[in-house]
Amino acid sequence: MKKSIVAIAFIIATAIGAQAQEIGGRVGDLGGNNVAFDAVFSMGELSRIHADVSFGVDRYNGYDNNFGVGVDVLWDFFYKPFSIGGEDGFHWYAGVGPSLFAGGRGGFHHYNRNDYYNNNNYNDYYDNIFLFGVSGEFGMEYHFDFPLAVGVDVRPTLWIVEDTFLDPFSAGVMARYVFGR
Repeated sequence: MKKSIVAIAFIIATAIGAQAQEIGGRVGDLGGNNVAFDAVFSMGELSRIHADVSFGVDRYNGYDNNFGVGVDVLWDFFYKPFSIGGEDGFHWYAGVGPSLFAGGRGGFHHYNRNDYYNNNNYNDYYDNIFLFGVSGEFGMEYHFDFPLAVGVDVRPTLWIVEDTFLDPFSAGVMARYVFGR
């Protein structure tokens, strides 16, 4: 709980200090976690920084002792508006950037709990790990006429440090408050 409060305070302070254009939440498959604070910082008309601080529990096995904290800072180098049926407000984006995770390894598909149980290495499955990798991002969002943006994206991640593996399908849904709208 203490870590959650620190993470919340950090992301709010960062968003206010850096003058985030959008701030909100994200749920889904988030590199070992299932909930995130989501913020967007404009880098011009057609690019932006999309940052998340994620936390949560082991989402696959129902255990609550695999808490972890993750950080994604992605540069969406392509951010383009488009229309569907004459409705403006849609944008699609693509980007890349670093990802970090520290916490229980149980939140990743790569680690199979049964392999650890069959080898009597129960504690290894619950050991903490530190991961560093590179994530891609492909997504779409809609900006309403009032200060709300909703979106969905997919973030494949190649984890490089402490263990090397590909997490090919991390998807999420987000809702953000849009400042100045």
